[in-house]
Amino acid sequence: SLPKKKKYISIRFMIPFDIFCFSCFGVIREGKKINALKEKIISEQYLGLQIFRFYFKCLYCLKGLSLKTDVKNFKYYAELNCKKI
Repeated sequence: SLPKKKKYISIRFMIPFDIFCFSCFGVIREGKKINALKEKIISEQYLGLQIFRFYFKCLYCLKGLSLKTDVKNFKYYAELNCKKI
């Protein structure tokens, strides 16, 4: 049988902007390096460019957070349990 493809890739990720955690009200500062999981979103593309989602944990309460790429505007969007400040 063929080996199954991994859905997530473990990477070292640098936070692109200051993030506020809704769970513990902590702030993760821009430039902080963290371990994250990178997911390729199969259903979304922009002009043939792949969209990615990054999952990581808050440094203070270990709640799951996520960011999503926006290749149209060259940005990231805070998605899960966090917001950009």
